[in-house]
Amino acid sequence: MTQDRLNDMQNAYLDMLAAIAGVGNPGAAPMIMSGMVATVAGPNVTITDGWFYYQGVVVRFTGSTHTLSGSLVPVITVATTSSSLVYYNATSPMVIAEKTATWAPGASGISTATVFPFATMVPFGRENAWSSVNIATMAAVGGASGTLYYRKNYLSNTLELRGQIVVSNPNNLNFGGAPETSQVLATLPAGYIPNNVAYFRLPLLSGIVAQVDPGYTGVTPAQPWSYISDVNGSLDTSGNFNVTLVKWDTSVGGGPVVPYTVNWNTVVPLD
Repeated sequence: MTQDRLNDMQNAYLDMLAAIAGVGNPGAAPMIMSGMVATVAGPNVTITDGWFYYQGVVVRFTGSTHTLSGSLVPVITVATTSSSLVYYNATSPMVIAEKTATWAPGASGISTATVFPFATMVPFGRENAWSSVNIATMAAVGGASGTLYYRKNYLSNTLELRGQIVVSNPNNLNFGGAPETSQVLATLPAGYIPNNVAYFRLPLLSGIVAQVDPGYTGVTPAQPWSYISDVNGSLDTSGNFNVTLVKWDTSVGGGPVVPYTVNWNTVVPLD
C-alpha cells in the first residue's frame, strides 16, 4: 500500500464527515458532533472523548479530568499528530496524519487558531442553551417587564423565540388616539438577526379580555365590541423584537386599568 493510497482511504471518511458537519454549522465556531460531555464535581471537571468540527476538519478529542482553580476554565488545544504503520519491508514510516485535541485548564480570554475555551463550542444542529434578554419599559411606556429567550437552529437556519411580558400600566400608553401600537421591547445581537422581517402572533392573556372601542376612527364603519385574543409581533432586520401593546379604552365602557400578559413561543426564519 502506498502512502497516497492510504491518504485516499483516510480522506474517504474524514471528508464525508466534514461535509455533513458543515451543513449543521455555517459559522466559524467549533461544533461538537458527538461526546465531549462535561461534568463538574467540585473543582474537578471531566470532559469525555468525542469528535468536533472545526475549520473544515473533523477533529478527534481525547477526554480527561483536570482540577480548576481561580479563574481558570477548560481550554481546548488542537494539534496535528502523526503515527506509524509497519510496512512489509519492516519499515515504520509516519504515514497516518490526523487532527486531534485535548483540554487543560487555561485563561478564559485565550483564542487562537488552535486554542480556544470549551465554552465557545456549539452543539451539532442546534444550540442547547437558551440565551436571554431582559425586557423592562418605563411605566409611561406600559411598564412592560419580562424575558425574551432565544436560540439558533443551524440545520434549518431558524431562530426559536419564547418568553412572556406583563404590561403593568397599559393606560399610561399614549398612541395619539389609536388603541394599539408596536413597541421595540428588546434587540438581539449579531448572528441572531433575520435577513427579512419575520412576523408572528402572540397570545394575549389577562384577568379580562381587552375590547376594541366601536367608535375608534380607524374602523370604518364602526363595529360592535370585538374581543382581542392575540397581538402582532415581529423581529426586524436590525434585530429589534417588536410587540403590539394595547391600551384599554375606559372612556366608552372598555376594560378597567389592569395588567395583562403576552406570551410567545415561535420559530422564525433567518434567511
